[in-house]
Amino acid sequence: MHTFAWNAFLGSRKTAQDPVCRPITDMLSQPEMQHLAAIYFEKVDPIYGFVDRHDVERLIRDAWTGESVGPMQGAVLCGIAALGHLYSQVQPMAVELDLVETARTVLEKTMSDIPTVPSITAWVLRVVYLRVAATHHMAWMASCILMHMVEAAGLHCEPSSGSVLPAAEDVDSELRRRLVAVAQHLNIWMSFDMGRSRVALCNATVIMPSARPGDQTVELMELLPYSAALDPEKEPNISELESALSAVLNRVHTSPPSTMAQCNLALCLCRRLQSMNASMTGTVLDLMLSLTSKGIQAAQAILDARAPWHHMANVPLQIVCVLLAIDATSTMSQLRDVMQCLSNVAAVYATDATQEALKTASLLIRLHQRWKEKCASDLGDILKPYPMVRLHDAKNDFSVEQVENIMWLDALTGDLSRLEYADLDQLLVPGLFCDTTSNQTLYMSSADTSASG
Repeated sequence: MHTFAWNAFLGSRKTAQDPVCRPITDMLSQPEMQHLAAIYFEKVDPIYGFVDRHDVERLIRDAWTGESVGPMQGAVLCGIAALGHLYSQVQPMAVELDLVETARTVLEKTMSDIPTVPSITAWVLRVVYLRVAATHHMAWMASCILMHMVEAAGLHCEPSSGSVLPAAEDVDSELRRRLVAVAQHLNIWMSFDMGRSRVALCNATVIMPSARPGDQTVELMELLPYSAALDPEKEPNISELESALSAVLNRVHTSPPSTMAQCNLALCLCRRLQSMNASMTGTVLDLMLSLTSKGIQAAQAILDARAPWHHMANVPLQIVCVLLAIDATSTMSQLRDVMQCLSNVAAVYATDATQEALKTASLLIRLHQRWKEKCASDLGDILKPYPMVRLHDAKNDFSVEQVENIMWLDALTGDLSRLEYADLDQLLVPGLFCDTTSNQTLYMSSADTSASG
């Protein structure tokens, strides 16, 4: 499967040196680790909040003061440090790949062990890193392993005194819910992206984590119920998809990465509706265009922050596809903005994936332009045998009222070349060109004439 702009790297985040597995204290000094952890808690934790900062700070102190730190705790620190590098360095450094390799080696060597909260936390960190930097297959496989680990540890069930099953590891209930929710979010969205099976947790009773100030994790998790409409095994009708789209469009998200997730889901729902020949009009279209505008701004903000969230290139490319498919004059102004954003992404993160996304978007617009030019040429050919009536001839052959109408239409055709897109939208609304005596609409709206979009 070829996934355009699934993330900005698609496995290309590498260095000339092969990664090496080694202790984290050999790779980083304590101040360096603290710096990378600070970046992680600034850029990643507000979106995927599933670790306790105080626990991490204690682990760092213990690791660099000679206290005993287990391999899983070391894998957690490696995952946090690797994401700190990813979200602060445009070009990869050898130590980043060493951190990823060290965590991978530890996790894969202990897969047969009973999973614990530290091991599951390290797996979630690995999946987050792979979703941003690796290929879709590698990330999806890791997310499936993660879900099996969650189930094996029993984290997906709320503790119950009446259960005859052994209790899951003693862990803070809020942290457990966040681990499960983030793991589900990653696995479900990646599976649906590729039309592959997700790992469903049988008899899950875990509830939604609680919101907390400055944290948008719950905003993302609340999108999961609306994602169910995109399950490849289901066949929702147009009404169900429209209801899900309307709910997503009316949500409020409070940070660029969270807004990008909202925009991504809305675009996916929109594309599914378009595949069923359903069109968006009125308030829904206005809300969709408002959200795509926010999505473009969010992608640029993420780029400016050098925080390469996986939707940074994917959402702008989807926006191009949807705007071209809507094919309304009100969407053309956004095309310029989204292409500039995609170009900026490709300039900063100059990978094959981002370059391909930019070239693909350019090709789609070029094809759309050629189609428009062909339509215009066909209209010109239709008009050739029927030239406009000259005003001199009209005065001799038509009534005064008919001459006035011809003069008005003649003036109108001269004015069209100076109209903006927004003016054309107003000009083409139903009822504007009406015969006042018969109330017959002479021109249809742009939405009615763009069925081929």
